Amino acid sequence: MPFNWLAAVQAIPWGQVIDNTPKLIEATRKLFSKSSKPVPPLEPAAQIPVPQTESGRLERLETLAEANRNELVDLQHDLQESVRLIQVLAEQNAQMVIAIEGLRRRTRLLSWLGAVLLIGLVVAFWQLAHR
Repeated sequence: MPFNWLAAVQAIPWGQVIDNTPKLIEATRKLFSKSSKPVPPLEPAAQIPVPQTESGRLERLETLAEANRNELVDLQHDLQESVRLIQVLAEQNAQMVIAIEGLRRRTRLLSWLGAVLLIGLVVAFWQLAHR
């Protein structure tokens, strides 16, 4: 069954695609730039000298806790951006699936109509030939 590319291209909501393209490109750039940045290696806790005083130990733990909190906030922010990007892509994918399903139905209907017309033409020519 041939696929009508012109109908497929016409069924795509190009206005929405064009409107959302800059947002998608920017979000994708941010996501890829963050994921492609080399992560600086963290110093293992064993290599950081342990202070001998109680206040030094407490200060070291507070510094490590603050660094961990900042890293967690950054990771949550990146996760939220990724989720937003995935939601936009999922919505556009759903719209494309709906459009493709409509095209599939239309193609099936046009194929049946074409077959009926072809049968009608064959019958008409046969009747003309046998008169």
